[in-house]
Amino acid sequence: MKIVHQLLSGWGRVNPRDSRVCYPTTPFEIEKVLGGTNEPIIARGLGRSYGDAAVSDAITVNLSTFNFFQSWNPQHGIIRVSAGTSLKQILDFVVPQGWFLPVTPGTQYCTVGGCVAADVHGKNHHIQGSFSKFVHSFDLMCSGGSLLTCNLQTNSDLFFATLGGMGLTGVIVWVELQLTPVQTIYITERKRRIQSWEECIEAFQEDNPNEPYAVAWVDATTSIGKGELWYGRHTNEDELPKLVKPYPKKKSKEPWTVPNLFQNSLVNRRTITLFNRLKYLNSPKRSQTTVVPYWEFFYPLDRLLEWNRLYGKSGFIQYQYVVPFETNPTFHRQIVELCLQNGQIPSLAVFKRMGKGIQEELPTYDHSLKYLPTLSFPKQGWTLALDFPMTNGLLPLLSRLDQMVIEAGGRVYLAKDVRLSPETFRKMYPELSIWKNVCRKYNDEIRFQSSLSKRLQIC
Repeated sequence: MKIVHQLLSGWGRVNPRDSRVCYPTTPFEIEKVLGGTNEPIIARGLGRSYGDAAVSDAITVNLSTFNFFQSWNPQHGIIRVSAGTSLKQILDFVVPQGWFLPVTPGTQYCTVGGCVAADVHGKNHHIQGSFSKFVHSFDLMCSGGSLLTCNLQTNSDLFFATLGGMGLTGVIVWVELQLTPVQTIYITERKRRIQSWEECIEAFQEDNPNEPYAVAWVDATTSIGKGELWYGRHTNEDELPKLVKPYPKKKSKEPWTVPNLFQNSLVNRRTITLFNRLKYLNSPKRSQTTVVPYWEFFYPLDRLLEWNRLYGKSGFIQYQYVVPFETNPTFHRQIVELCLQNGQIPSLAVFKRMGKGIQEELPTYDHSLKYLPTLSFPKQGWTLALDFPMTNGLLPLLSRLDQMVIEAGGRVYLAKDVRLSPETFRKMYPELSIWKNVCRKYNDEIRFQSSLSKRLQIC
């Protein structure tokens, strides 16, 4: 198995590092890498983590070639796959058989191992929770090459430490997932225009279990909070017109690929303002319902492959935070106002409601612990994700936003981070000490390291 030099970065293309990368295709080859060197190692999937969680200047184990199905139970919707299997592979296989992912992020081009390591969430977190709730078990390869099965009954502390652990507990090898039944490939989507942060939050608080998916796009070129709110639910077969098949052959348009030609960012003040203005004008003034294929609802950005190249060589940063429900709605307005006052216009703003995180489910798991050993991001509250072109003055601004988020009792998402300080990180994640104890228990040495873990002084 060759080890090749590659320049790696996160999806945001910020701070690339020269890394030695190998591409194993079997668990034996992963074990061989672990046993063949004492250097730090980090696993990587399809590189969709925005920051430096899957970046290393040492050895990177790229699992994108380790992408196989091990078992499938079509009666109960239980699938077991290798960690490098993409969500797209799973969906292409199971959707025609009447199953779907219970939780999915905004791209299907990410791996199952990455979804576990980041404990990803979707548009239905307020109802379904995060990806980890549907993980039956996984096999993890630790520093000595031992393969440990982890679930709620076996090695449960390592199970929780790996959920949201950003790949720092070991190399995830196999994952068993519970899927959810669906009757068609379609989503019944309802859109409505919103005029303010207050209106958006009020709309989200009107829980409708029949529309489990909910997300808002916000025009962040102003701090008003106007935008568009999308609801969605899986369409039942009896709701389709007679001639429409519930599982037709997938006929999505071939996505475009952005060429790697742009030195300077195409995303700037003018293009951001124009995009947001046109999008808002195109949003329906009254509630509008349509039926669309699932990929149009869940993965609109996947229509444009390598879209991160639009930001040029400097790249971009996505800043995503969550703050408790009791936070004043003006908090989000103040966040955007501060950005605009400092000349930093978010190119994209997405707002969602989040339900209970793993820590808030603690009594379900263990009454004796104050914290579970997990660095999982989700917690009850409001989450806002802001994309920024990487420009001068952005990093000091984000440090100011960190302090506002901490004072509100919130945290930022490690899978999106590329610039947090160790001190700020510790304030946001008080579970760190108990998490580190679990890592030491199963790994005799600090083998699993990334640019993120070194920057935040986690290991």
